[in-house]
Amino acid sequence: MLQSNDKAANDPENELVYLYEIRDALSTNFGDDRKARTVLSITKSQWSRFGNLCNNEPLRQGRHRGEALGMLRDATAAELKEARDIAGAMIKAYLDYLEKPPGQTRR
Repeated sequence: MLQSNDKAANDPENELVYLYEIRDALSTNFGDDRKARTVLSITKSQWSRFGNLCNNEPLRQGRHRGEALGMLRDATAAELKEARDIAGAMIKAYLDYLEKPPGQTRR
């Protein structure tokens, strides 16, 4: 996750591709999206918004830019900040999870 975050910071043309790897790693680690969200206390709204920014918006920095109908556009500064903030919150939540003692609601 940290490597993906670093790659996102150093490759702005593919930033959302790398940021999404963070969410994907969490889903894989916990078995699915719902469990990752539950264990890490990430809201469904945040999770969905992040996925929408990275996957569905017709953005040049997005994951599925080749599938977009019509013209692509650059992500706005606000969209990129939002994606970075959510990715950062995901990383922090996971690090907090790792720091919990094994018997303290760690699943």
